[in-house]
Amino acid sequence: RDLHSSPTRRSSDLSLNQTATVIQPIPEGEPHHKDSLFKTISNIMFLGLGTSALAIVKVPYHISIIMTPVCIVLGGIANIWSYHILGDLYERYKINNYEHLCEKVCGRKMTLFLVITLNIYTVGLLLIHQVLIFRLLGGIINVIGGYDYDSMLTFLSDTYWSEIWVKICVNFGIGILIIFPLCLITDMKKLNISSTVGVFTTAFIFVVVLYQFPFYFIEYLNLEYKENDERTHINIYNVERGFTNQLQFLQAFALFFFCFTGHNGLLPALEHLENPTPARRAKLYNIAIAMDMIIYLVIALCGYLSVPVDVVDIVFERKRLPQWPKDVVMTIARILLLAMAASKIQVNHNIWRISFVSYIGKDHRKITLKFNAIFTGITLFLTTLISSVYQNIVGYISLIGCFCVVFPAFLIPPIMYMYTCGLPKTHWKVVSQIILGSVLCIIGYISGILVLIDIINGDK
Repeated sequence: RDLHSSPTRRSSDLSLNQTATVIQPIPEGEPHHKDSLFKTISNIMFLGLGTSALAIVKVPYHISIIMTPVCIVLGGIANIWSYHILGDLYERYKINNYEHLCEKVCGRKMTLFLVITLNIYTVGLLLIHQVLIFRLLGGIINVIGGYDYDSMLTFLSDTYWSEIWVKICVNFGIGILIIFPLCLITDMKKLNISSTVGVFTTAFIFVVVLYQFPFYFIEYLNLEYKENDERTHINIYNVERGFTNQLQFLQAFALFFFCFTGHNGLLPALEHLENPTPARRAKLYNIAIAMDMIIYLVIALCGYLSVPVDVVDIVFERKRLPQWPKDVVMTIARILLLAMAASKIQVNHNIWRISFVSYIGKDHRKITLKFNAIFTGITLFLTTLISSVYQNIVGYISLIGCFCVVFPAFLIPPIMYMYTCGLPKTHWKVVSQIILGSVLCIIGYISGILVLIDIINGDK
């Protein structure tokens, strides 16, 4: 078989024992602009960076400081591996849509499952970022408004901010005034602003965590550390906490495997790369993931060492020090994180819109403003209503993430490699790719089952 055919050939011509008739993807065309290597690196960094950074501070407590870098590096390597497969396929077929590429190589049935999982996860991200915006706004008002609750979550639960009418009014107000206009933007060049906001926000939080860490650590040594009480000791090498009945060690691995993922947005980023040679693309993946790894490592270790006894989220729950009654820098970080969450909604809504429009056989670049406004309005109305009425949906979103991320991130790429590499399916290279993807999927599914057990037991 000639597996290096043009993108206009049917996917049934690409693999053995495959007879499904496939709707042809719309020609993607040439991008309107090209991005420099630095800009594309920022875009790919932004695909992975997000709310995962808020959860990783608890990882060293469970699996030890020594094992945390190991998890981060393994997660980064796993994503570089799958990025390389997708990048090679983009270079071959010049298809900038993940669903179209999957349909080209694997057929319509697998693409249908891919579309379902991606769209469930994307809508889940819309919900979680809307909840995040409401909570961040509450934390900002807690400081600026003079309420001065030590913990942001205390303000969210003990004041008028917990009233359902406040949640509905605030969320719909933000949706109408900010989110809806942002989501109407379809120009990819304007959407690049989102990655700039995201990378700048993460860099600022990175600096804030580094700056505040010594002060919190001194506070811990003076007030909380007790030599004879192991519960107050820093977990440097003890991994036993990760092997309780909740298998936190496995969940930590799953978190770092998935906090780099952004496969649905990788192909559009590659389309706009200036001079996209194989060496340039390889440099792109390696630098972007390496930068994400450094950011995650610093936030995880310094965040944990700031509150090593009662490990809490450093943005939402960490109490202010006496010398910083207002904690201005963290308040600024929350404002930037709010802007980043809004830009994440914009990006994920754009992915959701493109996926929906493309799969029904239309060119997403030719949709009318009226259609865009109606589609955006319906989507935001439903997600805003759900996120306002039931903010505890965040726990279920993590469950959706465990089950929906692994398939497009780690199983589809090796399957596409199997169909297009030109090697027998029993060749060791093919088998090793499939085994690696399957193992990562199993880790994700087991992690999802553990999250489900936590939800049933009322722990999340």
